[in-house]
Amino acid sequence: MHGREIVQTFERTDIKNISTIRNVVFKAFDTVVDEPDTDELDLFKELVIGELLTNAVKYGRPYITVELRLINDSVIVSVSDQGKGCDPSILKCEDLTDGLDDSTHGRGLKLAETLSDELTFVKERDRFTVIARKHLSLN
Repeated sequence: MHGREIVQTFERTDIKNISTIRNVVFKAFDTVVDEPDTDELDLFKELVIGELLTNAVKYGRPYITVELRLINDSVIVSVSDQGKGCDPSILKCEDLTDGLDDSTHGRGLKLAETLSDELTFVKERDRFTVIARKHLSLN
């Protein structure tokens, strides 16, 4: 499998609603992965990438950057924004309901962690990035 990459940056003015950014990124994802859809890959795209984008739009600040990479047999998605980020300790609960209050705070990231092979948080001085990696189990 060859390495492929697409990087897309969205300014706050580009983001009229979340469905616009999701459509652009999902098309880019299909281009990068370029493999037959599987239920597992669809879940990763719709739920993991969708959640990371939703959080960046909802909680982040201008200039959301999405990077999609296919390296060997893994797809790597990173979503960065200029927001303050989140506390990774919200992922320490055992399942999607343990340790969470009645709000939905943290459930989306826990779901993303569950459906990814690896979920990493990177806090830099003026950027917060969430990186999700998924191994492609293709026939």
